[in-house]
Amino acid sequence: PPRKPPARSISPSELPGVRALSAELHEKVRRDLKPEKYYAKSMTRSLGPYDNIPTKDMLPKGESYVILQGMARITTDPERLVFRKITQLDC
Repeated sequence: PPRKPPARSISPSELPGVRALSAELHEKVRRDLKPEKYYAKSMTRSLGPYDNIPTKDMLPKGESYVILQGMARITTDPERLVFRKITQLDC
């Protein structure tokens, strides 16, 4: 069967509930970055945490997922994580 073209690249800040750090917060957080668990986020789902980078076989079909790695918690709001984008998977 013919392959469908890859979905366009999704910027993490386009995802619901994800926003860029302010410059001031960025400088504070940068000093405390350390790799943590992985997450898969699409426009409609947020999955994880995973101990390893999730694969297509681990994710529900029919969506594009941005794979993120937690890097730090915001000290003023420990429920908020700082992420880095690892890759994008089209499932």
